Amino acid sequence: MRNSFYVTTPIYYVNSHPHLGHLYTTIIADTVARFHRQRGKDVFFLTGTDEHGQNIERAAAAKNLPVKEHVDLIVDEFKQAFAPFKFTNDHWVRTTDQYHKDGVALLWKRARDNGYIYKGNYEGWYCANCNLFYNESEVPANLDGIPACPVHERPLDRVAEASYFFKLGEFQERLLKYYEDHPDFIQPDVRRNE
Repeated sequence: MRNSFYVTTPIYYVNSHPHLGHLYTTIIADTVARFHRQRGKDVFFLTGTDEHGQNIERAAAAKNLPVKEHVDLIVDEFKQAFAPFKFTNDHWVRTTDQYHKDGVALLWKRARDNGYIYKGNYEGWYCANCNLFYNESEVPANLDGIPACPVHERPLDRVAEASYFFKLGEFQERLLKYYEDHPDFIQPDVRRNE
């Protein structure tokens, strides 16, 4: 275990074309993977695409394409953009691949069957571009007095929905004890508070 190393890029959203930011993070992850391989570590380097979400559905609808057709086209653009750099990733994950969907379904079932998932309600100011809910204190108003995204400066949507939640608190004591018993588990150590 100590001689293995795992690195991943963000799993890129395919609502739009690849850009310099995607290339930048992939170059960094590839550099880190190569560095550890040169030192004899068993490295697994992952990159790929997240092919679900409102922005992806909206992008596909704007092109009058089925979502799957849209994501297939954008994934091809990513792969073509990355090809000249000969990245050394071991796998390209796509969240629409059947093995990924099966794995997520299995994880969900296990968590639900063990009582770690519960249904509740969530309400708040939502930015589809950020894919993020904002607290009332984080939301400035635009010129019309409507709450606006602090990043995109666009009006936010007030969203209220039933949702499923994970009982992370059930694991707090066990995780803290594990970190205490294995002080080298989180590296670099400055990440401990995250």
